Amino acid sequence: MDSLGSAALTTAELSDVGQRARRRIAYRLLPFVFLIYVVNYIDRVNVSLANLRMSADLGFSDRVYGLGVGMFYITYVLFEIPGAVIVERWSARKWIARIMISWGIVTILTGFVHTATQFYAARFFLGAAESSFFPGMIVYLTHWLSARRLAPRGALAVTRGLALALYSGGYSCRRRGDYHLLLYDGPACASDLASSR
Repeated sequence: MDSLGSAALTTAELSDVGQRARRRIAYRLLPFVFLIYVVNYIDRVNVSLANLRMSADLGFSDRVYGLGVGMFYITYVLFEIPGAVIVERWSARKWIARIMISWGIVTILTGFVHTATQFYAARFFLGAAESSFFPGMIVYLTHWLSARRLAPRGALAVTRGLALALYSGGYSCRRRGDYHLLLYDGPACASDLASSR
């Protein structure tokens, strides 16, 4: 009887340790996932904010702009599921690191676009680079959180991310012919916004 009592106590202690570990993982992992999801969403809609002046400055017609936006979603949809499978079967950390690095490189190169062909290529490769981010993050989070705990926390993170990203859309600015968001180029945009008043 004494051994059964201590076994029950050990199970209760293990359950408590497991709950504390899950809580610690959630508090450390979810804010980072939330932050990069916000940046991901802003990056996806950034082209629409930049289009306020970009098309006129580069001489793009509405057709060129629309096709460029569509090029992004062609590769985004094509590579979304295969990327999630790679996250599950290979290494989530390495694949997400690959996504972030290639996404950053392509985003930087997008700033050097001058022709419609370059714009199409940049959007095409940006869609490929960014495609498996969201499903990959969901698969990665399922490695750390149970479905019961992931659903409400994931929904809250996505909802907050969308709200913050939509709110940040009002803070776009134009500086020296380049297009930035306050989130990416904060001090420069803040000084431009302050000087324009």
